[in-house]
Amino acid sequence: MKADREILAERAKALATPLMPPPADTIELVTFQLANETYGIESRYVVEVFPLAQLAAMPGARPPVFGLTGWRGELLPVLDLRPVLGVASTGLNDLSRVIVLGEARAAFGVLADAVREIVTLPLSEVREPPEGVAAARDYLRGVTGQALLVLAAEQLLKLHA
Repeated sequence: MKADREILAERAKALATPLMPPPADTIELVTFQLANETYGIESRYVVEVFPLAQLAAMPGARPPVFGLTGWRGELLPVLDLRPVLGVASTGLNDLSRVIVLGEARAAFGVLADAVREIVTLPLSEVREPPEGVAAARDYLRGVTGQALLVLAAEQLLKLHA
């Protein structure tokens, strides 16, 4: 019986340990799929990720506004970044997720075809976006050697300001 208590105590201690921020020369990204491309956004701007269950259209809303969904008892605007990033639109599926973005509070949600993982990369791996992505250049912080497109969260937050 003591072994069980020791195991539980070790688990509790591990869970109670505060998370360490990534080193200053790295960037932590939440990666996601959108129209067959892989994007990343700094985790410090991500409030939550949840499956898209319901979405209400907003008549007369202009892209990138896609609709409204319920979140924590409130209505959350949901944006579709495909028109902003210049990529083809696809339909929603059962893997569709909403990535809630904000700084001090939730600002809006962003549609994602699927959310992948959290990765930490050296800042040196994030290079300037290539010239061929002119339509999305304002919203891209850079691209990695593995073709991960890193979004500029500060710019995205201005979309719905």
